[in-house]
Amino acid sequence: MKLRQIIREYFSFSKGERVGIMILIVLMTIILIADRLIFYFERPAIADRQRFDELVAELEQQQKTGNREAGSYFFFDPNTIDSTTLEALSLPFHVKQNILKYRKRGGSFKTREDVRKIYGMNDSVYALIERFIDIKTIQSVSVAALTEPHMISRGKDSTTTMPKTITAIPKVEVNRATAADLVKLYGIGPVLSERIIKYRNLLGGFYALEQMKEVYGLTPETFSGIADQLVIDSTALILININFAEAGELAKHPYLEWKDANLIIDYRDKNGFIENKVVLLKDSVLSSEVFRKVSPYLQTRRH
Repeated sequence: MKLRQIIREYFSFSKGERVGIMILIVLMTIILIADRLIFYFERPAIADRQRFDELVAELEQQQKTGNREAGSYFFFDPNTIDSTTLEALSLPFHVKQNILKYRKRGGSFKTREDVRKIYGMNDSVYALIERFIDIKTIQSVSVAALTEPHMISRGKDSTTTMPKTITAIPKVEVNRATAADLVKLYGIGPVLSERIIKYRNLLGGFYALEQMKEVYGLTPETFSGIADQLVIDSTALILININFAEAGELAKHPYLEWKDANLIIDYRDKNGFIENKVVLLKDSVLSSEVFRKVSPYLQTRRH
């Protein structure tokens, strides 16, 4: 009798407990039924057959040509474009390599026609990219001194040619210059020098002299007057790692807006680690203009 009483008390439920059990059973039943019914209301995504055929044709064409092309065109400066961004440009692989080799040997492009002279560039390829070539800066080559002949008179009938030495103008490396260095330049006062440094810090350094025109108060006339005295060391750039940066850090850059920063973060969250920054252009995360400007500041290195 004692054992039966224990079992009866253990398995007996109060009225409130019985109501709770019934509610739980009803909820579990609803969930099971909903799990089965939901498939009847799902609509399958409509496959874009035309886009699929285009992608297949593009892959087949790349296999036939053996060409490492990214399949896109955008404005670029052949004097400053980095190798990763160049990879995204629709050019034959060997032409891209020749552009980089030419620059490595000290060469520079002064006009669009200079790009046509690159070994391996043909008329059909050049015709496609000509309008996208945007040459903005030509780095000056520093020299120790220049000489020019100067005639001086010695007596009535004789003259002697003597060399006239012209001292080279000292160069200012913009990314490491202090305000004191900049005020030595013609037309640059204390206020403007501070603005240049402040904007340089916001950017993370200049990769092209033309960027200095973006400084408020620096007139085209002043820039033209000092351009020959300026040089750029792009190794001094402060880079942003797009795999670890927060949206706020990205949005602080002058070339990125909050919407651009959020698009980069969303893309990273959906696709995982970004191996190559060029995907931001190929997958339309950033416009070609924004990508061209900000690309030198972006990196994807793993910590």
